[in-house]
Amino acid sequence: MKNNKAVITATVNQNYNDSDILVYATLSVIHKPMWKIHIKYKEFNFYPNKKFIFQDGLWQLSMYLDIPREELSFDVNNNPPDELENEFGLETCNEFRTHLSSYLSRTPIYYTILIDNNNIVASDVTELAKHLSKSGANVIMKLTSPTNFLKSKNL
Repeated sequence: MKNNKAVITATVNQNYNDSDILVYATLSVIHKPMWKIHIKYKEFNFYPNKKFIFQDGLWQLSMYLDIPREELSFDVNNNPPDELENEFGLETCNEFRTHLSSYLSRTPIYYTILIDNNNIVASDVTELAKHLSKSGANVIMKLTSPTNFLKSKNL
């Protein structure tokens, strides 16, 4: 758990309890950044583009919310990670990155990015959250330890 550099949660309300978390993603960095999306007892892994780490994490987290639970039960669990651009193609990835705020604002889901204040990208993530929020998406950022958050929530 100590390699977790950030967490993104998706909830139906902004002031959530543990039971309100629909899905969450953890960002770890060993050799390169990797997101792990956690849905119930399943995990889905992917490598984001290093220039769009948080945009790719938000996009994929919201995409998994669109998949019916019955369909997810057939998806491969704990898959070997692949580059997001290999899986979807560069054009599709760039389209979602460009229109991320409109994609995220189509549903009443609240996204919270948890990142340690000492993380070197914290200011960039703050700006991203502000930009997305001004564009109509429900995205906020909290400066807090992702590891402590996961431990406290038993996630």
